[in-house]
Amino acid sequence: MIAEEKKEYDRKRYLRLKEIINERSKKWWKKNGKEYDRQRYKEKRIERLASSKRSYEKYKGKRIAKGKEYRKKHPEVFKKAFQKYLKKADTRIKLNSRSRAGYSKIKKEKCKFCGTTERLEYHHEDYEKDKIIVLCVFCHKKLHRRGLSSIGVDM
Repeated sequence: MIAEEKKEYDRKRYLRLKEIINERSKKWWKKNGKEYDRQRYKEKRIERLASSKRSYEKYKGKRIAKGKEYRKKHPEVFKKAFQKYLKKADTRIKLNSRSRAGYSKIKKEKCKFCGTTERLEYHHEDYEKDKIIVLCVFCHKKLHRRGLSSIGVDM
C-alpha cells in the first residue's frame, strides 16, 4: 500500500511541476518568443538553405524519373490539362504572338541588357501589340521578378 501511495504522490507532484513549468514557458514565450524566433530564424537561414540544396541535388534524379514514369502511366491527365490551358483566351494570344516572334524581323543576336549571345529568349511586353525584346535567360528571369527598371531596359 505504501508503494502505491508513493507512486500516486510522485504522479501528482510531477503533474503539478509540469503545470508550473508550462505556465513559466508560456509567459516567457509571450514576452520573448517573437524576437527569439526571428533571431533563431536568421541564424539558421544559411544552414537551412544549404541543407535544402543538398537534399534537392541528392534526390533530383529520382524526382525526374518519378515524374517521367507518372507521365507515361497517366497521359490523359496531362492531355486534359493541356487542353484546358489551350482553351484560355490569353493562351491563344500568347501562342500566336510567340509564333510571330519566331518569324519576326527581330533576330536573337544578343541580350538587350547584358550583351551576351548565349541562351537568348524573346520577352513580350504586350502580347497584343507584339512589343518584343531579346534577353538572355538570366535577364529575363530578373525582369519578371523585379520589373523593367531592374535591368535598365525601356520599351
